[in-house]
Order: sequence, then C-alpha cells, then structure tokens
Amino acid sequence: MADAAMGKSTAGDAVAGMLTDALNSFNPFGGSGIKQGIGSVFAAFVPTMARPFAELALNQNWMGRPIYPESFGKQEKADAYNYFTGTSEVYTNLAQVLNEGTGGDMFESGVIDMSPNTMQYLVGYYLSGAGRTVDRLVTMATSEERIETADVPMLRSFVGDAANDTRSLSERYNAISAKAMPDVLRAEAVRDPAVPREVREGIMERGIDLTNLEIGKTVTEADKALRKINKALKTATPEQRERLLDVRQRAMKVVIRENNRLTPD
Repeated sequence: MADAAMGKSTAGDAVAGMLTDALNSFNPFGGSGIKQGIGSVFAAFVPTMARPFAELALNQNWMGRPIYPESFGKQEKADAYNYFTGTSEVYTNLAQVLNEGTGGDMFESGVIDMSPNTMQYLVGYYLSGAGRTVDRLVTMATSEERIETADVPMLRSFVGDAANDTRSLSERYNAISAKAMPDVLRAEAVRDPAVPREVREGIMERGIDLTNLEIGKTVTEADKALRKINKALKTATPEQRERLLDVRQRAMKVVIRENNRLTPD
C-alpha cells in the first residue's frame, strides 16, 4: 500500500501483492510458494494436477521465471524449434519429430507442436524426483562432455567429488586467499607513500613471501570475476544461473591450480 501511495507501483500491483501474501499464508488449492503478480495469483487457484497448464499459458513457473523462450518478430519458428540454449537433444529431437510427423515444419506448427522446454517442464513436474532423475540421465547420455561422478543419479548420493563440490572448492579457495592476501597487502603498503615510513620499514624487515605474492595476484583477479558473477546470479534465468555457477567453479579452480603449482608440497 505504501508503494502504491508513493507511486512505486500501481494499485493493481498492491492488491495482487496483498492477495499473494494471503494465499501464501493459507492456500487450500496447492500450497504456498506463490510469487508476486496477477498471473501467479490466478495460477494459485488452479488445482495442483492442472497447474502446469496454467503456468505454461502464462509462461511462468513457480519462481516467476519463463518456462520456454517466446518468439519475437515476423519470422516466428514453430514451438518445436524454440528452446533455451543447452536443452538436451533428446527433447529437441523428439519435439521436432512430433511436429514434423503431424504435418509441421520449422515455420509452421503441426497437430502436435510444443517447445522442448515445455516437454522437459512437464516431465519434471508430473514425475517429480523421478522426472528429474530421467532428465539428468537423458542429459548425461546425450552430452559430449566428460561425465563426472556428480552427474550420475544415485551414485552421486554415495560418492563425493571434492574436485567439483562447491563447498569444498569454496573452502579451499578461501583458505588459499586467507594465506596469500596478507602478503599482497604488505606489498601494496610498501609501495604506498602515504603509509608511514616506519610501517614500511617494519614490513621490509619482516619480509614478504614472494610465492604468496604471486598466488595473491591470481586471487585478486578471481575475486573481481567472482563479484561480477555473484551480482549476475541475482537476476539470472535458470539456464544462465547454471552457466554462471560453472564459471564460478572454474575461477576458483584457477586459483587452486596456481597454488598447487607454486606450492607442490
């Protein structure tokens, strides 16, 4: 109500926001998790088994993110050819076979025409955990990249992979940073004429670990990249988020490899 009074949102948005909060507190039509907006409020009144079709009509999942990309411009493709980058070939091929087999092509819909992302969404929704397992197996079977332990359903629950575990990487990265960065700061202080001479002389007397200084340069560059990635994650789509998390892991691995190279013991 305050946002509407100050002109930050419309009266309709304010009403939708209040309805959203009320439905999240008590929603007999399928639980909480309703997001802001008229569309999400509408979808909340649809019974659970039919809700995917309401969300598909709105092109908005329970997180408020698009389920499939929408075509723009005059040269629109059939839905079967409209999908997010990184979608498994099994879904894209199946969607295109169904479209073409029922009289369609790239530019005209057949009797059965749906986006591969729609197909993937329905599998995940109706089969729940089993659907996600099927989706992971499909992705793994069609991927040309090296299969890691964390990619294999069931096995990933019993076998850890420290080299690719986010928590392990973060802990290792933070430990390396904590060890190396003090020498980087000491080196910067020595070069800074604003730092009192006695402080600089004390640093020089103590000495600076050149190995830590070299590692610290890599940490500094990685920190810049990680800040940009963390900022981008706040507004990323699911597909963008997956790629950003992969880049974040690679940035930390660069530091870890540099540390291992310079401190082999």
